[in-house]
Amino acid sequence: MMNKFETLQKRELLILVFSFIIPILILGMIFLREKPETNLLAEVVPQETERVFNVDIKAKSALVTELNTGKILYSLNRDEERPIASITKLMTVLIASDKFDKQEISRLQIRENHLNAFGDSGLIVGQTWGVKDLIDFTLITSSNDGAKALALSAFGEEESSFVAEMNSLSRKLGLTNTFFSNVSGLDINLDTEAGAISTASDVTKILNFIVKNKIDVFKSTVLNEKFIDIEGNIYDAKNTNKSITEIPGSLLSKTGYTDLAGGNLAVVADFGLNNPVSIVILGSTFEERELDIKKLYRETADYYASNLFEY
Repeated sequence: MMNKFETLQKRELLILVFSFIIPILILGMIFLREKPETNLLAEVVPQETERVFNVDIKAKSALVTELNTGKILYSLNRDEERPIASITKLMTVLIASDKFDKQEISRLQIRENHLNAFGDSGLIVGQTWGVKDLIDFTLITSSNDGAKALALSAFGEEESSFVAEMNSLSRKLGLTNTFFSNVSGLDINLDTEAGAISTASDVTKILNFIVKNKIDVFKSTVLNEKFIDIEGNIYDAKNTNKSITEIPGSLLSKTGYTDLAGGNLAVVADFGLNNPVSIVILGSTFEERELDIKKLYRETADYYASNLFEY
């Protein structure tokens, strides 16, 4: 049996221990309660919202999205699979630029098999192009030859290997309704088979990835025109998106058109305070695609103007 002195010592020891433990427990509870939640998602999850625009467009599908929040401002058949034509070149350039960077290749030579794609953009066999110049030229003018030259030069003349890489990256980005068959987006069969299939939702994910990871590679897409000197040959690269000068804050732009696809156009514009918004339209017409984009841009600008104090 413990004597009175030992009992007193034990009691004092317990009091001392609890005097340290209880404050620590209380502080821990406060810390856990006040600690902000950590977002473990790599990509912003789209938030459903009611359509806020009352606009008449020719496109068969469209999507307007805040890239930082995932908030959808306008949606029309956004998950409907459609041919995307030359919007494909966004993925082509993404992969080619990454390969050239890793291999530290800054220049490439145009070869005869680079020029087999439909549409003569003026490239000449034997020319040496800077990779950056050819990327800019390909994106601005939507050059099919340029896309093929980039792809084949990056992957040792094997287009099928490059296309496999495009589809691999597509899966990594969670593009569940996207499939590429070539590097340009040209129709394989003018009646039935497209060069690439995607949706407005998936194209938005591509734009989001570019803006957050590779926007410097695509800066030329918002230029109205760029002159490129290649061995004394001056190429006047004019933007296939003729409405680009009417879209303030533009960060990124890419057109697309084939017989199967109709008129496609994807743009990203900053609406102030680092608020990039993507606007994607698929299945319009060659003439109406730019009108559709401008309508949706104006509606977006009006939306923010009327909800100024929320942003």
